[in-house]
Amino acid sequence: MQFKRPTKKQPSEAIIPMINVVFLLLIFFLMSASIAAPPPFELTLPKAANNAELGAEFTLYIAQDGAISTAGLYNDAVWQNLAETTPTHIAIRADQDASAGEVAGILRQLSTLGVAQIDLAVTAK
Repeated sequence: MQFKRPTKKQPSEAIIPMINVVFLLLIFFLMSASIAAPPPFELTLPKAANNAELGAEFTLYIAQDGAISTAGLYNDAVWQNLAETTPTHIAIRADQDASAGEVAGILRQLSTLGVAQIDLAVTAK
């Protein structure tokens, strides 16, 4: 009597662990990445010898023509937002070709709003 030999099943590839690893890598890269909004204007920061980290509540952008922006708001809406939130620490990212008079006027307005500390963002030489 002849018996049929059972056919050997090919082991299926274990794809579930591979999917788990891909999702874990995705989560790792999303958690470790610093996602920041792009600046609202194209800026060329002034150069300085020291480039320290800025740890401000708000970042105020000043364009070459004197336009200002923060948190997706522009010009007059920025001042209204700053008056409502009253931050004490602001970082300024001003274009290197921005008028010194414009920047000085903005600094004056910030001091009247009660901003105690202002950091100026620069690039290292």
